[in-house]
Amino acid sequence: MTIDEDQTADLKREFKSSKLPQFRFYPNLKTGQEKRAASFEIIYPKNGDIAEVREAVLEEIFSNYATDVKDVSEKVYYSLGGANSKDGKVTVVYMYEEGSVDFVYKALSSDPYLKEDVVFMAIDGPSKSMTQD
Repeated sequence: MTIDEDQTADLKREFKSSKLPQFRFYPNLKTGQEKRAASFEIIYPKNGDIAEVREAVLEEIFSNYATDVKDVSEKVYYSLGGANSKDGKVTVVYMYEEGSVDFVYKALSSDPYLKEDVVFMAIDGPSKSMTQD
């Protein structure tokens, strides 16, 4: 598909940009005009190879993605998990060693269909007793 000069000018006006192509981040928990106003251009190495560009874009997305995952200790997990159960909510826990919570888990925690009935938690460095059950 080829874009002519008029279409390019329309795109530049719509996205308030003087250059194309452009990567933009749009916050996942905002909508409409608020989402557009809070968006920003993702800066990436212009002369980098595809791996460098990919890494820069993914880093911006992963670090700016809003999530409902609660980072908790084991003690807090057991306390809140019991309370959630009494309230009829399902508690889902993600355990990891160093690093960070997987992006797919973060994205799942933001699903509007799960907000009412599911609580997402993450535990960094769980004890052996927790991982061996």
